[in-house]
Amino acid sequence: GCLQLTYDAREDSLTIRDDEPSHPHLLPIDDDIEPCPDIESRIAQYTEAVNRTLAQNTDGIYDDLLQVVAYSSDEISNLPKKKETPYGNLIADAFRWSVQQRTGDRVDFAFQANGQIRGPLLPGNREETRGQLSLYEVLSTMGMGHGPQDEPGYPLVSIYLTGDEVRRVLEISHLLSQIMGDAFFLQVSGLRFSYDPGRAILLQLPVVDQPLPTYRAVLEAERYLGDDPKMSDDFFEPLKRGDEDLYHVVADTFVASFIPMVGDMLPRLEIKPRDSTGHPIQDLNARIIDVRGEPLTGWRAVADYLQSMPAGDTGVPEVPELYAGSAGRQVEIRTVSLLVWPISGIFLLAGCAGYVVMRRIRRRRDNTANPAGRRRGRH
Repeated sequence: GCLQLTYDAREDSLTIRDDEPSHPHLLPIDDDIEPCPDIESRIAQYTEAVNRTLAQNTDGIYDDLLQVVAYSSDEISNLPKKKETPYGNLIADAFRWSVQQRTGDRVDFAFQANGQIRGPLLPGNREETRGQLSLYEVLSTMGMGHGPQDEPGYPLVSIYLTGDEVRRVLEISHLLSQIMGDAFFLQVSGLRFSYDPGRAILLQLPVVDQPLPTYRAVLEAERYLGDDPKMSDDFFEPLKRGDEDLYHVVADTFVASFIPMVGDMLPRLEIKPRDSTGHPIQDLNARIIDVRGEPLTGWRAVADYLQSMPAGDTGVPEVPELYAGSAGRQVEIRTVSLLVWPISGIFLLAGCAGYVVMRRIRRRRDNTANPAGRRRGRH
């Protein structure tokens, strides 16, 4: 922007010159601006360095920050907050698909936290790039971080949890997002469930100022048995509380490390990651998925998943309508507050006690008013 002022010393006054048509307040930032040669040279150096790093970490598959990986007619949103989102679904599906492709093992569930999704996936809007999703867009929206050898991006890990623990993961998602915000809300793949966010916390304890969890925010949960990401209704079965069967779960190292920490504070939400034989995992780094000796990172999984999509009229992979909106994986249902039952019980007990007391008072009053009847009653 540009603000132009004229000062009149005789009148001691200021006049805004931008009001004149030839002096606009705002200056357009577009391709008509000639770049600064020094800055342009520096950008070229950094771009070359980034491209070398990409090639080194992907065995040469990705060597250009701006290469097109897919096409989308609209943005793939990461909103609204504390809800299932289109981009969250795509990322979780990418994690699940990518690990299945590389290991050959079925992955039952995948999770990613909203705090690891830094924005929507935006296609190009210029004439020559319209609808294109570049590798840069994928990288800029994925969580920052690094692997054990300082590789760029959080790597994915393969762990096993019981069905009951998977339900606890969902409880953790809704408990922490209510207490600590949207960053802790989890996006999911391989299951669908209904929940009531109002049931995550029973009440706020007044003296210690701590929330009292209910562990009953998740109403019903189902796991998906098929392979189609559209998740047809014909391929679901209930995921019940108390299920001790082991299920294959994928998440990045950040999410996989913080979820079990909740159990240290709330034992009822304890989660113990295991291997496929059921033995507890001591080191999550040992469970990192490798791709030809390089860790499989979250951004790489998303880029590969996008490139695996069927090509459309544009000749490049196209993002399907599945990710244009919510897929009904996390259904919010408002139910009666759990406080209603203890409060109703208290009122019921109070009512019963009041009824008993009133009967005794009435009987005593009747006996006092009719002593003869009281004597006959004794005989």
